Formats: sequence, C-alpha cells, structure tokens
Amino acid sequence: MSISHLDNVIEDIVNHLPRYQKFIQSLKDEGYHVIGYARKSHAKKMMTHAFLARFSPLFTVYANESLLERDLNKQEHILSQIHADGDMQDMLVYISSLERVCIVAIDFVGLTTNCEDLKVFLKNNPNIDKLASCDASHVYDTQELLNDSDKIKVFDCRKKALQRSK
Repeated sequence: MSISHLDNVIEDIVNHLPRYQKFIQSLKDEGYHVIGYARKSHAKKMMTHAFLARFSPLFTVYANESLLERDLNKQEHILSQIHADGDMQDMLVYISSLERVCIVAIDFVGLTTNCEDLKVFLKNNPNIDKLASCDASHVYDTQELLNDSDKIKVFDCRKKALQRSK
C-alpha cells in the first residue's frame, strides 16, 4: 500500500464521525425528524455518534422479513436491557405522529432486503421522506424509491450463495 493511499485511509477514518454528525445535523436543520433503526443492538453506539432523536432496534428477525409485522409480540425484557426507545411497533406509532421523517440505518441490510415489502412500508408511512445509511454515503427520497424500480434494488443487496458442484 502506498504512503499516499494510507494517508487517505487515515484521513477518511479520522474525518468520518464529524462528517456524519454534520450530515445528521443538516437533516435536523432542514426540519427532519431523524430516527435511527437497526435489527441488532447497536443502539448506544448509534445514538452517541449520531445524536438521533429516537432509536428502535429489532431482534430475532431476518433482513427480508416484513417491516410492518416485526415485533408484534412485545419483548419488554430485552428492551429494558438495551439502550433503545422501543421496538418496531413503537417506532411505527412514533413515526405516525411526525412529519418529515428520515430513517437512518447502519446500512440498508440493517433495514430490509425485501424490496417489495419496503414499498408497502413506505406507502403505509407517507411521512417517511428519506432513508439514509449510517455512513451518509446513500440518502434516498422515498418517492424516488417508490417510482424507480432500479433505485429500490439497492436494498436487495444480499446475494444468494453460489451453488457448488455436486
């Protein structure tokens, strides 16, 4: 690895968190309610680094499971042990009371890999205006995702394993 490449990598690492915090603050300044979401418990780290208004983790689900049906059975014992404001159902209630919502996920696999289900979720929650990845490298307007079948495919990011020869 060249010295200049190594310098670039170090600079990216050092500057990532401040850039990300600036990105989240810019969304808030534009009037968005920024909500963090993860399927696994990165709540404390995500809230500390991003200053998110609300965080709703999810447990024991797969990335392709229905968003609207997650956490139908309350798991209070788990919620009391982590740094989170609630589960998916709590998040849905919270979102329904807001305007101009941006959901931030660690990455898009952290939200869902089921494109059709994502469309249903966004249609049922029209106040969600943006979806963003935690590193702020991807920010999508929800109308753009609903109207452009190629754009929403970014969420179908897990490829099936290759079949080995028998």
